Amino acid sequence: MSFNKKPLYIFALIVILYCYTVSSNSLISKAFAQRSNPSNISKENTASTILKEFKDTADKHLKNGSKDISIVTGVISPTSSDISSYGNLSRSNPIKVNGDTLFDIASITNTFTTLLLSDMIEKGEVKPNDTLKAFLPSNVTLPTSNGQKITLEQLATHTSGLPDFPPGFVRNQSYTDKQIYDKLANTKLVSRPSTIVNYSNIGMALLGHALSLKANKSFEQLIDERILKVLGMNSSGISITNETKAHFAKGHLAGKEIGLEFLPEIIQPAGAMYSSAKDLLKYLSANMNFIHTKLNLPMQETHLIRQIFQSSNLPNQSLPLTTYVGLGWFITTNFLSSVTWHSGSIYGYTSFIGFNPDKKTGVVILCSCDDKDVPLNEMIKVGFRYLLNPIVDDSNSNNSGGSIGGKATSGNVGSGGSCYALIIGNGCGGSTGSTEPRGGAATTTPAEGNNGNISGVGGDATSGDVGNGGSCYALIIGNGCGGSTGSTEPRGGAATGGYDGNDIIDTNSLDNSSINGNTRYH
Repeated sequence: MSFNKKPLYIFALIVILYCYTVSSNSLISKAFAQRSNPSNISKENTASTILKEFKDTADKHLKNGSKDISIVTGVISPTSSDISSYGNLSRSNPIKVNGDTLFDIASITNTFTTLLLSDMIEKGEVKPNDTLKAFLPSNVTLPTSNGQKITLEQLATHTSGLPDFPPGFVRNQSYTDKQIYDKLANTKLVSRPSTIVNYSNIGMALLGHALSLKANKSFEQLIDERILKVLGMNSSGISITNETKAHFAKGHLAGKEIGLEFLPEIIQPAGAMYSSAKDLLKYLSANMNFIHTKLNLPMQETHLIRQIFQSSNLPNQSLPLTTYVGLGWFITTNFLSSVTWHSGSIYGYTSFIGFNPDKKTGVVILCSCDDKDVPLNEMIKVGFRYLLNPIVDDSNSNNSGGSIGGKATSGNVGSGGSCYALIIGNGCGGSTGSTEPRGGAATTTPAEGNNGNISGVGGDATSGDVGNGGSCYALIIGNGCGGSTGSTEPRGGAATGGYDGNDIIDTNSLDNSSINGNTRYH
């Protein structure tokens, strides 16, 4: 987000989290567990492909299409970085957006706030179990649970028990520190500290506020000196100057251009930062250890799993998909590979940043569109799709049926090999056989998954009468897949899979309020 200290113009899974997400959030599959070298990453895994996919999604949600919004996407690997963009700065300014264009990044700010904490811990300035109370004025009353006080680490992992915002808090309104303190005095914890993850914007805000008081510097100054300047992120910050405004993509809500949301200084650590795709790729590069700075160790500490957030044991899966929280970041894993990520949503803007440390790939998506118009979970799906990026094993195939995501067709002749319908895929087909080598049809009708002896929900699909199906995975968002081998009737029959084909994994594994954008900054 971009907010000025002074009232300007006017967060976000999964996480699912709000930031989400909170929002979004836990996507990893059996097929994804197959590791690959950077050179094996699909050629489709480019910023332009991501841009097209997200733009097509946005078109489906926006009444007038995406003609007014702007989108910038970025991908980084050990060998290259790629940025693609769409749209203008505003209706009145026809300058095309690019990798230097500025967007509010909302709750992605959290990862900077927690990196600041990690850096101060490494320098011995604070300790993770220091209490919040120790940094605030002595007359401030904070909620407790059976005398248990909130710690800095609990704030950083959303386990403080604090609600999202204190009672009576109104967004886009100016508050003094004292006014926020007074609201905290009337706040009740929603859970006992350290017991569960409950995404809290006020908790993250108070973490940054406490660090600011400890260092006797503004949060903005700390972020600039200790992170942005170290990484050369010269197009990122909080305060908006006239020069900054000239590079800002205009936010959109309900088809109208809107001004930047205002966040009072005490709330800024929860989501007040703006950035560009180029700067965020620098940030990903540092987080993925492509470059080495004095922040390397503090960054790695923020990626370490601290607490479980969500868990979903999928049918016919040998391993669960689970989302954890680190310091600010969310980590979704199947225990063979993982994605570290965060997303953001604020008036007029949505954003996503994530990386797969195993595949050494990072993705950035920025949009001047509001979560109410283009749901943030749609952006998260696209981001996860390219971070997971399974590799299809087609070593034994000839005209094989099967594709990664997208529309998949059955093989015409020859073997289908392994077939993966992951994340956004609509299904896939592929088979081998001597007389009728069709791959079978991918369907979305659960009942059809019971034809013959087919076992179709996310697991191995088998043929109806004779023969066994090759490996067929319809995981996460896939709508189904079919495939078989056999000597007399090698049709795979119809297999169903994925979940409902409409949402990430299983909605029970996500924080629905964050996914639906009911909370601000993520």
